Amino acid sequence: MSDTKASTDSVNVQITTIKLNGSSNYLLWAQAVKVYINAKGKLHYLTTDPPNENSRDYNGWMRENDTLLVWLWNSMEPSIAANVMFHTTAKEVWDDLMESYSQDKNMSRVYELYEKIFNFKQGDKSLGEYYSALKGMWEELNLYQPITTDLERLKTQRSEFQVAKFLSGLNADLQPVKSQLLAGDRVPSMNEAFCRIQRIVPPSSTLSKDNSAFVAGSGGRGRGGVSNRGRGFGGNHSRGGGRNGQSSD
Repeated sequence: MSDTKASTDSVNVQITTIKLNGSSNYLLWAQAVKVYINAKGKLHYLTTDPPNENSRDYNGWMRENDTLLVWLWNSMEPSIAANVMFHTTAKEVWDDLMESYSQDKNMSRVYELYEKIFNFKQGDKSLGEYYSALKGMWEELNLYQPITTDLERLKTQRSEFQVAKFLSGLNADLQPVKSQLLAGDRVPSMNEAFCRIQRIVPPSSTLSKDNSAFVAGSGGRGRGGVSNRGRGFGGNHSRGGGRNGQSSD
């Protein structure tokens, strides 16, 4: 079909089952959209500006462009579409979404994928279902971390893997700290992540557990031990720690 003719493609067609909802699924959405639009021979509308208004091709170009605008808007969640509704070309919408949601270091999503992969088990799935689901996770991860021969990029990907594994093993009460680390403009190394968490989390949170275990095991005896008054083990002991008021020494 010529660009100077009105498009006969259905304007309200659903070009992908993936609804763009933000940075969490942007890469998957963009990949699906590009495949569909390329199959229609219209990919250049996402990358080129319109011809001059005085050009004989201008009106036909804009009609084709408007079809793509509707396709794009219909493939987004309403809240996302509202933010790009007043752009006049598909390229403007595409560039805006790329700037907003295409994060080269989208560590939040990379971390989510790694955590899913680390914890994924076959369970009651068939072998084929288990394999397909796991393979899908790896393929999505490849969108964020494509195979490369660039040594610096490989080092970065290795560092991201280490950080993801480190964070995935932390206790649930550190979730807010993990979210802060992943929300930054730069992905920290594992050493940096450890140091930053160590500065935020008081050492007593770990030491108190160790001390509690020690006290429970020792019954509170010895220097610096606490008296065991009230309910619990040793609740009837005297301040000296012995029985019947006698010293335990």
